[in-house]
Amino acid sequence: MKLIDILRNLAQPIPKDSISEKTLKGTKIEYISWYDLCDLLDEHCGIDGWEWSVKDVTQISNRLTLTGVLTIYGDDKSLTRMATGTEDVDCSSYGDPSSNAEAMALRRCCSKFGLGRDLWRKKSKLNGNYSETSRKVIEHVTSSHANC
Repeated sequence: MKLIDILRNLAQPIPKDSISEKTLKGTKIEYISWYDLCDLLDEHCGIDGWEWSVKDVTQISNRLTLTGVLTIYGDDKSLTRMATGTEDVDCSSYGDPSSNAEAMALRRCCSKFGLGRDLWRKKSKLNGNYSETSRKVIEHVTSSHANC
């Protein structure tokens, strides 16, 4: 599948059955788990159509910061995005600092490709439509592809 088609698919809202809810500082938020993101990447990109790696792990004071790299492979070209995740070293939440920071970095990388971006918006949902930013990314890839 061409990269442009993968990006269009990734920009669609997350299926409702993949969305979980938790309370954070008294506010209910919707989120998607890292393993559900991996399932969606497998579904939209193919089992060998994406690659995740950890580029860097740094501890600054009592925070662990992790930089992750996500690459999506189309039949015509690939695209890479990086993002960071962070967690308190002595976190009291579920999981450990490195896995929590990695999950955050993966969610942020996926959002940079459009996957799950609708969950980052606080008030409005996309209602099945691409966001303006997703449209711009897709148009950029389309125009770049025309020059290949």
